[in-house]
Amino acid sequence: MKSNNKLMILDDDKAFLGMLTEVFQDEYDVVSFSDPVAALRHFREHRIDVVLTDIVMPNINGIQVLQIVRAESFSTDVIVMTAFTDVEIAVDAMKKGAYDYIVKPFTTDELSLRLKHVFDKRRLFDDNAVMKKVVEDRYRPNNMIGEGKEMKEVFRLIEAFSQIDSSVLITGESGTGKELVAKALHFSGTRKEKRFVSVNCAAIPENLLESELFGFMKGAFSGAAINKNGLFELAEGGTLFLDEIGEMSLNLQPKLLRVLEDRKIRRLGGSDDIVINARIICATNKDLYKEIKEKSFRSDLYYRINNVSIHVPALREHRDDIPFLVSHFLAGRKKIHPMALGLLSQYSWPGNVRELKSLIEQMVVLINGEIIMPADLPPEIIRITSFLDDDEQSYADAKKKLLDNFNREIVTRALLRCYGNVTNASRELGLDRGSFQKLMRKYKIISKEFKEGVEQDNSDDDM
Repeated sequence: MKSNNKLMILDDDKAFLGMLTEVFQDEYDVVSFSDPVAALRHFREHRIDVVLTDIVMPNINGIQVLQIVRAESFSTDVIVMTAFTDVEIAVDAMKKGAYDYIVKPFTTDELSLRLKHVFDKRRLFDDNAVMKKVVEDRYRPNNMIGEGKEMKEVFRLIEAFSQIDSSVLITGESGTGKELVAKALHFSGTRKEKRFVSVNCAAIPENLLESELFGFMKGAFSGAAINKNGLFELAEGGTLFLDEIGEMSLNLQPKLLRVLEDRKIRRLGGSDDIVINARIICATNKDLYKEIKEKSFRSDLYYRINNVSIHVPALREHRDDIPFLVSHFLAGRKKIHPMALGLLSQYSWPGNVRELKSLIEQMVVLINGEIIMPADLPPEIIRITSFLDDDEQSYADAKKKLLDNFNREIVTRALLRCYGNVTNASRELGLDRGSFQKLMRKYKIISKEFKEGVEQDNSDDDM
């Protein structure tokens, strides 16, 4: 299948040029020229992905073509073709920005392989660029969810701190989204073109965490068969995120402090200092003031990592954002009934946003209907006990009673708002008229009781 990759071929040998064009025109979108001047004129007017050019040509040689192409389109790759005696010129072309060179005479299979390599490289580069853009957009503060003043303050601090290089301490309960804040700081800042490297200090044993952070030299310990870069080196120019910094051992804390002060590391088993340039962002769900008093966290390290700080509030502290979060997590896959949304907004959410996201994902998979109803929610959210007269009722009985109470209440309120008009009330709840009337019959609700003093359409019967 012919691709949409644009290939330009330049060679003053018209017979050779025609042969190459014929070979590759079924695979690529090929344009060919024996005159470099005409080729460059076309190049300036059209998108070209790869230029395949001979070096020895009249008027303008291949090196000049390379220099013009690279000057005018950094995204275009160039492969030069050269005779065996001109290999040194080809090497010089590589230094001037050519992607590759191929020596004449060559087989079409050899050239096909070179072209495949360059187009594969371009595809991967484009894919990575797209993914990078997606990641950057995802973690921009204005794409994070939150309309309340608490989260708006978080977004304001992210915007302010993303433009400086100071260490940042992010605090907040587990599940509040501290890593999202760290990524927003990175991808909104001046280091976004470099890596964001993350490590959870609580998830790695002390001895392994040190080697992960600092790297090691071959033979530094049993099993160290090769030299290995540490995370400080991998994050060079970018950001190193130390999650759960409060779990770092007292033995490792002074080593981190030294890095923050000197901006140098030394691999395990090494003798040379390595200068590092990575922004350090830390996060914790612990009260580090308390940890300092209990001698489990160093005060000097605390002040080093806490140049500036961002506190991420617990979800119960910004309940007004719950409807926005629910809508975001549902992503149009299902709807949620207002009463169910009200129950979600009243719940305390000990697991914070992470718990809410997990619940919504479960509901999307487990609920057969298109609408998540109150009775579909877990009992700890429904608060069954507030609806029961008998604390010893079974879960099934309690759930049925709650559902009956809900259905009766929601139908009654809809009829009250619509002055007993069944059609309007059912439409307001998003139910078809037949289903609404079925609920009325089940709970013995009569629409005439809501019509007092209001003229109604005689066709809108009770049942």
